[in-house]
Amino acid sequence: MLFRQAEPSSNHAYLCWDADMRFRFIEDRRADYPVSLMCDVLGVSPAGYYAWRARPESRRSAANLRSSHDIETGPPRGLRTLWAARASMPS
Repeated sequence: MLFRQAEPSSNHAYLCWDADMRFRFIEDRRADYPVSLMCDVLGVSPAGYYAWRARPESRRSAANLRSSHDIETGPPRGLRTLWAARASMPS
């Protein structure tokens, strides 16, 4: 036998994702695939997914979202100008 089938209880072991990441994956693709199918494949319950959707966003998650936005947009304009001026100064 070339491939060994994983134990049913360890379906998610090879994914290395926590439940929150799986729920986000389902949320991003629920327009394309049935939620129940994705929950089954990812080893989470549909009830758990819907409970996750109903929960308010945590403060930590909101802070992470703000941080990622700051990283994408870069430093404020004044700092960019200051950094450019310092970079052009002779050593």
